[in-house]
Amino acid sequence: MLSASLSAAGLAPDVSADEILMGIAAAVARHEAANALNNRVAELEIAFDAAATSAAFESIRKRIMDGQQIAVSAQGRADLLAPWIRYFEGVHKLLGSQQAAATGHFTKEYGPRTATIQRRLRPVYGFGDIEVSSKGSSIAIHVNRNNEELRPTDYFSQSQVQTLVLGLFLTACSSQTWSGFSSIMMDDPVTHFDDLNTYALLDLLSGLQGSPDGCKQFVISTCDEKMLQLARQKFRHLGDAAKFYRFSAIGADGPMVAEIPA
Repeated sequence: MLSASLSAAGLAPDVSADEILMGIAAAVARHEAANALNNRVAELEIAFDAAATSAAFESIRKRIMDGQQIAVSAQGRADLLAPWIRYFEGVHKLLGSQQAAATGHFTKEYGPRTATIQRRLRPVYGFGDIEVSSKGSSIAIHVNRNNEELRPTDYFSQSQVQTLVLGLFLTACSSQTWSGFSSIMMDDPVTHFDDLNTYALLDLLSGLQGSPDGCKQFVISTCDEKMLQLARQKFRHLGDAAKFYRFSAIGADGPMVAEIPA
C-alpha cells in the first residue's frame, strides 16, 4: 500500500525520507502560491466590479444632471407660455359661450319658422310642430305626437325627412342677415316629391323671393322635367326676372347650355 502511494506521488519505492520531506515542502509551497494567486484574482475581480459600478453610477449621475437641465429649460418655456395659455383658455371659454348663445338664438328664432315651412311644404298628419332645441352647441330636432317628443328620423318617411331638412335649409337662408349675398343655390330639391308638393315648394319660393325681409335669388338645378314645367308656369309673371336653361350635353368647349325661350 505504501508502494502504491509513493508511485501515485511519482516517487520511487526506494526514495529516502529527506526526498519525501523535500517533496512535501515543494507541494506546500505550490499550494501557498496557488492560494496567493487565487486571492489576487479575487482582488482584481472586486476592483473590476468596483470600476464598472463607479462608471455606471457616473453615467446615471450624468443622465440625471442632463434631465434636470432639460426640466429647468422646459419649465422656463412653460413659464413663458403660461400667459398665452391663460389667454387662449379665456378665448376658448368666450367662444364657447358665444357659440352656445348663438345656437340658442338659432333654435329660438328658427324653430317656429321651420315648423311653418314644414307645414307649407308637406304636413305630416298626426304630428305637431317641429321643435328645435339646443343644449350647449348641439341642436336637436323633435316633433310632437300625443304630447310626446319624437325624433323625426324614427317616424318620418324619407320624403318627409327630406322636406324637414329642406325646411331647415330655407329657414336658415331666409333668416340670415350677416351677409348681403342673397343667392340661394339648390340642387334637385324635389327628390321623392309629388307634383302637389313640388308646386308647394315653388309657391313657397315665390313668397320668399318677394318677402319684406329682402328679395332673394334662387338658383335651382333639377333633373325633374315636371318641376321645370311647373316652375315655368309658376314664375311666368316674373318675366325676364325668371330665367330657365337646359343642359343638353358636354361639348368640346364644355357644357352645352341653352336658354329656354319664354
